[in-house]
Amino acid sequence: MFDSGFTELLLIFIVALIVFGPERLPELARKAGYWIAKLRRYANTVRSEIERELNAEEFRSMLSKQEEEIRELRDMLKDTRTQVNKEIEDIDQEVKATGEQAEQALVDRNKGETGDFPSSNSFPETLHPDEQEKDSAASATSAKESQEARHDKPRAAS
Repeated sequence: MFDSGFTELLLIFIVALIVFGPERLPELARKAGYWIAKLRRYANTVRSEIERELNAEEFRSMLSKQEEEIRELRDMLKDTRTQVNKEIEDIDQEVKATGEQAEQALVDRNKGETGDFPSSNSFPETLHPDEQEKDSAASATSAKESQEARHDKPRAAS
């Protein structure tokens, strides 16, 4: 606090002894010590409050910087989301266009084969392997029956 050496303190003590006398000097020294201690505590309290405020100000500035970074990241995320949605829409349109082209090509192919428009189900039905065996067995049986029926018909006299 003050830059005072031993000689200055000795001079102050001698002046106080002469002014106040030896009887009141111990009481005065106690009061001076009390007030000096109180002044030091007050100075330390003020210093710690200032340091806390400075730390709080640092935290506020850090918080402000982080909030700004969060805003920037949020904007980047929004832009990215918009770009992804646009790309999804573009891909969806391309898929639809390709599907329409494939459907038109199938319609054109079926027109060329049958000469008229295809049925609403233009894709052939795929059977399960077990069903294919049953279907082929039924086809073979019906083919055999039709051959037998042709041979069993009475022939007209010619």
